[in-house]
Amino acid sequence: MLTRPFGGYSDIAEDIRDYVSAYGGFRRFLSSPYLHLAVIGSALCSGVWMGPSWSDLPLGILPNLLGFALAAYALLFAFGDEQFRTFLAIPTSIDHSPEKRRSKMLVISATFLHFVLVQVTALALAIVAKCHILGHLVTIARALGHPLAFSSPVWFIARSVFSFVSFTIFLLSITTSLAAAFAIFRATTWYVMYKEAQSTRQDPESTPVP
Repeated sequence: MLTRPFGGYSDIAEDIRDYVSAYGGFRRFLSSPYLHLAVIGSALCSGVWMGPSWSDLPLGILPNLLGFALAAYALLFAFGDEQFRTFLAIPTSIDHSPEKRRSKMLVISATFLHFVLVQVTALALAIVAKCHILGHLVTIARALGHPLAFSSPVWFIARSVFSFVSFTIFLLSITTSLAAAFAIFRATTWYVMYKEAQSTRQDPESTPVP
């Protein structure tokens, strides 16, 4: 069986396209109240991420949060019976638009995947900050005689921007836990409605006559 060279990369690219489509695109990400809350929180916590050891906070929290997210992600697909999961897999209109059809299961899955991806990104950025990689790059640039490496304002601005973005994504990994919790609540609501409709079909005489 022939294998494609770098086929894994194309598979990842296809998965990312499917995730972006199911999640709602970059516009939904920018308009998310969870992102806005994270940006506001990061602005209020400038005294934390401006310090040299801010990465200790996400490194102490995110591994446990990521483990919880993966466990909840796995348990989500064991929720309900087989008929209910089949019902969730059927595409329905989004925002009452016939052009946008998406299954409820795919939407919930994209929400949890977004939750996990934000946590992984925040953890990776915290590791980069902990390893002082930016400082090493400046040292290398100075050894090569690059003029920008000797400019203190440029280095300070670059470090501040990196710390702000990284800490914002860390806070986003916390705020998106609310989105994941609401997704579970939404699925529970759908399951209750599904069982009520199923019970009504099985016992039509129990339906009150208007």
